[in-house]
Amino acid sequence: MKRWFAAVAAITAIFLFSPGEPAAKSSRWGKDYFPNVDVVTQNGDRVRFYDDLIKDRIVLI
Repeated sequence: MKRWFAAVAAITAIFLFSPGEPAAKSSRWGKDYFPNVDVVTQNGDRVRFYDDLIKDRIVLI
């Protein structure tokens, strides 16, 4: 059990502390690609498409 935990902790540390930015942050799919239009949610709230819904998230459209 301790070896398994140590292996998981080591792999997690590699991903958390590796240099560079995640692929989602450095890709071309940013604020200049997606429109930042007003949209209405199912609850009737008005939100901005890019700023409020997809910015800094991994999404599947």
